[in-house]
Amino acid sequence: MSIIRTGMINVTVVLALCAFAVFYLYRKAATGLNISIRKLAALEAIPDAIGRSTEMGKKVYFSSGDAAYLSGPNAPMTLASLSVLRYVAETCAKYRAKLNVVIGGAGTSAELIPITEDIVREAYQTEGRYEDYTPEMVRFISPSQQTFVGMLVQEWAEESPGAVMLIGAWAGAAITLVERVAREGAIGIGGTPRSSQLMKMVAGMDYCLIAEELYAAGAVMSGDNQLKGSIFVQDIGKYVGAALLILGSIALSLGSKIIITLLTS
Repeated sequence: MSIIRTGMINVTVVLALCAFAVFYLYRKAATGLNISIRKLAALEAIPDAIGRSTEMGKKVYFSSGDAAYLSGPNAPMTLASLSVLRYVAETCAKYRAKLNVVIGGAGTSAELIPITEDIVREAYQTEGRYEDYTPEMVRFISPSQQTFVGMLVQEWAEESPGAVMLIGAWAGAAITLVERVAREGAIGIGGTPRSSQLMKMVAGMDYCLIAEELYAAGAVMSGDNQLKGSIFVQDIGKYVGAALLILGSIALSLGSKIIITLLTS
């Protein structure tokens, strides 16, 4: 009896090659190899959004989501979001923008509050702007999703923020907040891997980290070459998959099933 089921041999080979590539880049990154991955438009837009808010004297808002917690399936999203927050806070400190980090929602972990405070505080220290830091920059609004959304909507209606970044683990609060961002004319930068909320982000925000792009953004902002190595391998896998799809379509239109045979052998 064969160990590998018929039709899965090529899948096994590809999986082994990907695992080897990840391990290789992980080891090389540990020795100091600098790994670059694709540019993300949403990240590129952050300095411009913060700069515009500073010029207009308006506030910059950031939230990791109403379902942000540090355990379970949403934990990777939250950690990636916190890496982006560090970059946002450093940029706000550099430009002396008015930063507001808001936390709330039924799914939000209480552990997120002190961690977020530490990240913002350290960002201002790194930029040499510690005198500009105030504890009020990080606020816990409410564990109730309805109250969290209602208070933010009212606050934005009164203050009209310059930029709003909703990046992380989002649930039911996303649709109302995204709609309000668009209504206020603020620059909206969103991002979440949660498919139920992603379509709302794409439809209503100016820039969006689509699905796994949030993890790529977290890897880039963390500066961890080992994390970037794993993202790099995933990107290569996507390019190979897209190439096989195109070649397979062309071959099939010409009456050849060589790609199908190759992948199912």
